[in-house]
Amino acid sequence: MLTQQWNGASYDRISGIQQALGLAVLERLPLAGDELVIDAGCGSGRITQALLARLPRGRAIALDGSPSMVEAAAVRLAAETGPGGRVEIRVLDLLELAVSEPVDAILSTATFHWISDHPAAECWLSPAPATPEQPRELLATIVLGPHVQQLPQELREPFMDEVLQLLGDPLTIDYVRLNIDAVA
Repeated sequence: MLTQQWNGASYDRISGIQQALGLAVLERLPLAGDELVIDAGCGSGRITQALLARLPRGRAIALDGSPSMVEAAAVRLAAETGPGGRVEIRVLDLLELAVSEPVDAILSTATFHWISDHPAAECWLSPAPATPEQPRELLATIVLGPHVQQLPQELREPFMDEVLQLLGDPLTIDYVRLNIDAVA
């Protein structure tokens, strides 16, 4: 499996599609407002920010395996971090997750499709086609990121030119969402 070297600042600028999908997942999460919730795969913190709005008396632990994503999340959530803050942000591989206190829920959006062992999870797929506002950057950063990053620098832009020409305008990405609901 290819590993992704994320650009958190770019992702934060162009991840409106992922944010909309994530907000739909967050909407399904029943919360009273005083819980401790883990955001597993927090990315640049867009969904964590919306989660905190639903936790006026609660806290969140935002985790991501990418240092660049965690840096972007720290910028976005700076007002909520530090001593007495409502969010703790950490670079962490989810397979190494250990918590020192009970948590009430785990929220994760646009993360588990990067995990190769789906048969071990109870999940379902749902179509979610989307037309990105910035197709070139979205394709180069998110959809084709691991592949583009393996090209020599001088071939990246010509490759993206050819891909965009082949895909046509407007570009519609035929996303299929992997959904998981779990209750302890």
